Amino acid sequence: MIYSFQGGMKAVIWGDVIQMSILFIGIIICLFYGFSELGGIDNFLTHVDKDRITAVDFNKWGFNNGDGNDEFGFWPMVIGGFFLYASYYGTDQTQSQRLLSSSSMSNLKKLMMANGLLRFPFTLTYCIMGLVLGTLLMQDVGFQEQMETVYQTNISSLAGKKADLMVPVFIIKYLPNGVIGILIVAIMSAAMSTLSSTVNSLSAVTMEDFVKRFKPNMPDKQYMTYSKLLSIFWGLVCLFFAFFAGNIEGTVIEVINKISSVFYGPILAAFILAILTKRTHALGANIGIVAGVLFNIYLWLYVPQIFWFWWNALGCLVTIAVALAVSFTIKRQVNEGLEVVYYSGKKEVAILLGYFVAIVLFSISLPNLLN
Repeated sequence: MIYSFQGGMKAVIWGDVIQMSILFIGIIICLFYGFSELGGIDNFLTHVDKDRITAVDFNKWGFNNGDGNDEFGFWPMVIGGFFLYASYYGTDQTQSQRLLSSSSMSNLKKLMMANGLLRFPFTLTYCIMGLVLGTLLMQDVGFQEQMETVYQTNISSLAGKKADLMVPVFIIKYLPNGVIGILIVAIMSAAMSTLSSTVNSLSAVTMEDFVKRFKPNMPDKQYMTYSKLLSIFWGLVCLFFAFFAGNIEGTVIEVINKISSVFYGPILAAFILAILTKRTHALGANIGIVAGVLFNIYLWLYVPQIFWFWWNALGCLVTIAVALAVSFTIKRQVNEGLEVVYYSGKKEVAILLGYFVAIVLFSISLPNLLN
């Protein structure tokens, strides 16, 4: 079953690579047509919103976000983002099952290093695409009318999410038919791949943490049957909650990260407690996780002044504090956990830290480079 799992996950990974490549090529094509519609790069640089290219702001701390003018500052993005991505790449089942398909620790390090180095140029390309479309929207009346028509037609499901319409409307209005078809297929297949990996992860965790606890020696055939049934169940659950996702304020990417930020900090805290402490028992960790999640939900509902990126760090700290307090107050036997094996990665850490400094310096100088 292990070899079957590794083979299946490798097929999924290569499918993701192909889809990602098609999407990235599609973004490059969109950039080409976007610059063409704007009359060239020089015209884009002349009319682009200068506030949008200020990527680093040390004065915004994200604690006065009620008016929307104190978000996406340097410190909340770095600190909150550290906790978010440490949890995402270190504990999230959708990522872990991909890493488990690696044939060796050496290949695993190369995979993580490649992800760390390539993420910035990919994200930068997407951001430039957004700037190009935003500039075109301000210049092209036809683009504005198309956006408004689509928005008014679907206002019940797109309220507050007009910005999400720019890419699909641009693709349909400005790109040739063949390219439109390729991009739509790529977007749909990428969405299906993401949903598939999510449902598969939920099914795998449910099987290992709940079903196998009561049936530890079930045969492989029964294991597969339960896994398929759980996949159907979690697929229906995801479908059910998808109907309510449109009611969350913000763009699609903000909605996704808001929901993630509620849980990622507490989940990361549980792994930190398991690895770095010996006196935290399961009851304390579980109560800590619940307390951290509820604390983040409270911030979401009643403290809008705190930028949601901070939820990752605050939820993690609350979880650790509550878990330790419960573990020291309520005495229970602490089960000996698995042995933790540490692998040296000083070279990789040094490279990534240097890369981070280079990104920050580039981002600070970006407004001057584009003027």
